[in-house]
Amino acid sequence: IPGYTLDEKKLPTNATGTLTDKAQIVTYVYSKDAVAAEDVTVKYVDESGEPIHDSQTIKGNIGDEYDASTPEYKLTIPGYTLDEKKLPTNATGTLTDKAQIVTYVYSKDAVAAEDVTVK
Repeated sequence: IPGYTLDEKKLPTNATGTLTDKAQIVTYVYSKDAVAAEDVTVKYVDESGEPIHDSQTIKGNIGDEYDASTPEYKLTIPGYTLDEKKLPTNATGTLTDKAQIVTYVYSKDAVAAEDVTVK
C-alpha cells in the first residue's frame, strides 16, 4: 500500500487455514511511512530585524514535535540581551509540510563610555 509499510512483527496467525461455515477475519497491520517535514529555521535578530547570529535549522518528519525554547536554540549572544517581551509564540510546535520560522529578538547591550581625563 503506497505510503504504508507492513508491520512484519504483527503478521496474522491465521493468514493460512481452512474455510469453514464461520466467518473469519485476517488482519494485516501497517504503519504510515515517515514523510520529511519542511524545516523550522531559528533566526536571531536585533531590534531592527538585522541578523546578529547564524540561524539554526530543525529537521524531522511531519508530525514530529520540535522545541526551540531550549538553551540549544534560545542562545546567549555576547553583546546582546534577549528581549523577553518579544519571545516567539511558535518556539515549540509540530513539524509540518510548510516551512516555519522562529525568531528571537535581541537588544544591543549598552557600552560604558571611557573616562575622559582633562589636563
